[in-house]
Amino acid sequence: MARASPAAAATGRDMAARLAAIGLRSDWDFVLHLPLRYEDETVVVPADALREGIEAQVEATITAANVVFRGRRQLHVTARDDAGGTLVLRFLHFYPSQLKQLAVGKRIRAFGTARGGLAGMEMVHPRVRGIREGEALPSALTPIYPTTAGVPQAWLRRRIDRALQGVDLHDVLMEPLGERWPLLPLRAALERLHHPPPDADATQLAERSDPAWQRLKFDELIAQQIALRFARAARQRRRAPVLRADGLSRKLLATLWRPWRPRGPSNPAGRRR
Repeated sequence: MARASPAAAATGRDMAARLAAIGLRSDWDFVLHLPLRYEDETVVVPADALREGIEAQVEATITAANVVFRGRRQLHVTARDDAGGTLVLRFLHFYPSQLKQLAVGKRIRAFGTARGGLAGMEMVHPRVRGIREGEALPSALTPIYPTTAGVPQAWLRRRIDRALQGVDLHDVLMEPLGERWPLLPLRAALERLHHPPPDADATQLAERSDPAWQRLKFDELIAQQIALRFARAARQRRRAPVLRADGLSRKLLATLWRPWRPRGPSNPAGRRR
């Protein structure tokens, strides 16, 4: 069996430490690491239909890419969509590799917040991905997870998807309770929270009132009640033994409760009198 190189092992340890800092160790930790919010990359908006301050995704072909100096070094990219609308993508921080990704003629999808600029609508530091002609759009909303430096969203999504396939999601509650309460199965609830359909109610997801959230809240309530019962049983097992009231125990109690009075040199008030 091939062994990882020292550099790869060190990288793995670094990533494990970053993940542990946000509570991610086991597959179940990843499965229950739920999104903060979602972005809709299931639709493409024409560049001419963009509105100030609204997040949107544009699919276009790059027609110009230039490094300019306006107080600082910036990368300005102009892209044109199939309807003839244009959009400027502006990057205040960029790497040489991005110059290749954003070369003239590349087909891209850019997701970001539209704003008015000197040359029309623009996006500052959008999320950009190169695509093939006719590439299908995602079928679910894109989850945005709590993370930390060095743990990219794309990596976290792949790792969570792998964990979803690896854990045992046998639903022990649905058989006795499914007919009494209209709950989603556990796997369906988790899949919905990690990959909501495009028509999911954004307000319910944000307010955590979606049926998938209701199922997880129900499970948390059940788990809390079970934990309380275990704690109560443990306290009952640790009760102190009852002492029989024989002569020795009465003598001990009488000694312990006898009023204490200092005598001799330890009582300065007595010496003064």
